[in-house]
Amino acid sequence: RSVRLRSNALRAMKKFPNDANIQEVGCMIFAHVCQFNRVQKPDQLEDEINTITECLQRYQSTNTIAISACSALKNLCIDSKFSKSVSTALSISATKVFNTLQAIHGNSVPLLMECAGVLWALGNIGVQFSFETEKITALLMKFATGYLKGSHHALQKLLIGAIWSILHSQDSD
Repeated sequence: RSVRLRSNALRAMKKFPNDANIQEVGCMIFAHVCQFNRVQKPDQLEDEINTITECLQRYQSTNTIAISACSALKNLCIDSKFSKSVSTALSISATKVFNTLQAIHGNSVPLLMECAGVLWALGNIGVQFSFETEKITALLMKFATGYLKGSHHALQKLLIGAIWSILHSQDSD
């Protein structure tokens, strides 16, 4: 059942890449289904990651879609082992998440949390980042210190966790 749902969502997202509603719902489906069902086929997983990454790139300035895309990417990669091609796709995704973080304007705590969550998950599984770790850690620290006076303790912890995960994944080389 979940395999068919994933397949239909992927097909719709590929067929209608410029339809924001379809992209958002497709990412939401992946975000929820992937919490419970892991895909075993690397080709299928790579296709899903690439499609969601393209959606994130296209709609990074639309908070709800970017949140759904990041949530989907995070849930696709938690507790998973990947082939080289899937790891490459995830490395590209990390760059798009970094670009989304750089483009955040205003106070979007949910988007910050999802971006940090993806980077934390990617770092935990050892994905190699194509951007300089100093740049992402500085950006994450900027966000973390910016929320010190607020009541966003969960966000602070997630940002610090993402920083640790990224640095730890790069040290394991």
